[in-house]
Amino acid sequence: MSHEPESVSLLYITYHENILYSGILRGQVQKMLEGLLVQSDGLKATLLCYINPYQFWRDRGKWRELKQTLANDKVKLIKLPLLLPSRWHWQFSVLSLIFCLIPLWFILRGGKYNVVHSRSYFAGMIAQWAKKLTGARHVFDPRGPFAEEGLQSGFWHEGDSTHNFWLKVERELMCESDAVVAVTPDYKRAFIEFGARKVVFVPNRGDVRHFAEQSKQTILPETPVMLFFGGMDGAWYHPSRVGQFYLALKADVPDLKLKLISRANPQMVADGLGKVGVAESDWTLESRLPEEMPEHIASGTFGLMLGLRPSGNWPVKFAEYMACGVPVVVEELVGKHITVPVEKWGLGIVVDMDDEASFKQISGLISVRTEYSQRCREFALKRLDMSRSSAQYARLYRQLLELK
Repeated sequence: MSHEPESVSLLYITYHENILYSGILRGQVQKMLEGLLVQSDGLKATLLCYINPYQFWRDRGKWRELKQTLANDKVKLIKLPLLLPSRWHWQFSVLSLIFCLIPLWFILRGGKYNVVHSRSYFAGMIAQWAKKLTGARHVFDPRGPFAEEGLQSGFWHEGDSTHNFWLKVERELMCESDAVVAVTPDYKRAFIEFGARKVVFVPNRGDVRHFAEQSKQTILPETPVMLFFGGMDGAWYHPSRVGQFYLALKADVPDLKLKLISRANPQMVADGLGKVGVAESDWTLESRLPEEMPEHIASGTFGLMLGLRPSGNWPVKFAEYMACGVPVVVEELVGKHITVPVEKWGLGIVVDMDDEASFKQISGLISVRTEYSQRCREFALKRLDMSRSSAQYARLYRQLLELK
């Protein structure tokens, strides 16, 4: 006897201390949910955001605007303050988790959710409790191996109690979740080794149509500019590393300037660049809101993409560079999933700090930058649009409910 397939009632949980200003919420989460609702008949979606308490109060006007925007798209927004950042001592993370569980119980009583999608490790812990309380399917979307990232960024040290805590959380989330999302092929292999039962490869994509439209009128400066945007408070994205790559490229393009878009501490940036010999007159540091990003990304002659860890990474920045028509200089460490299409489709150049000759390709890129730009936009619109991720998640949710 046939029966109607169960409609998806989704609770999407995310945590980020600075989510309104990072571009993550509007450019990725919101856009993905919009795509889900377009592609899935009968789907209901609720977005639960845990945020910094100070910003919870300070940005209440912006949150009201976002709530109305999401409501127009038929997405319900619930926002809750989170006591402490998840990178602090493990005991504070447990305390924050306990604080979160009381309002979570009331939220679960108010909605019959059959799929919980968590973005980040802390959100994953909350989602596991939601799964135990409701029997919902849990899709864990870690973005990357948090325990390893904390080591490389210096938030904790190998073998200390906080590192061991997050390793245990990592293993449990991998083993107990109904599906795990991996943003690179290397992550997929690693998550399977961690014990994940089902791993789905969903590369980072972006709101590329918006970025392409908003950036197309931008006029390039006469002097070539290397652009780098993102956080610079970790070991891999430290200003000194950015400075080393800038100087290696500047050796072939003497008038090259460096433009940094980041909310990093200005003095830390100045110290890091000065340490490797970057002159103060050669660089600028700007902090931009998400809605300003397309225009400012497009002002770069090319963008720099650094490897985040030995296992590679797939930053959303790649999609945004491409959508804005900005070719990229990619460190080989980023991984073949990025370097191969960059070389195959002519989207930029691949460099290796141990290979001085690889940096000499930059003059050729600058001389035909317009040709690169056109290929980048075409590649983004064809392969990196967020609607492709929405379609993958819609299929995944349906598959999990069919197995229930």
